[in-house]
Amino acid sequence: MKNDYFEVSISLHYEDLTWIAKPFKYYFDPLNTYSVSVELEQFPTQIIERIKIELKNEMMNGREIYKFLNEIKKKLVQSNVEGVVHIHFKAVFINGPIY
Repeated sequence: MKNDYFEVSISLHYEDLTWIAKPFKYYFDPLNTYSVSVELEQFPTQIIERIKIELKNEMMNGREIYKFLNEIKKKLVQSNVEGVVHIHFKAVFINGPIY
């Protein structure tokens, strides 16, 4: 993933957020550094108000991205989110480890 980026804009069930995180654990080198931007939005339902998460150009490695997306999923479960969330996720490769 040299000089490249990973970008996804999709509506999916909040429990499937790990689908976006898995490449950073199993495919890309987990020590690569990325500039990460995330916009996640759950529209209001009868039970909850609107939930919105925004993160702009935060530097993270692959392990941190995987952990971050799983923490978002846990927080959504705790807030009794129902149904579908819309997420725009972009990770721009910055550099990799020197082996």
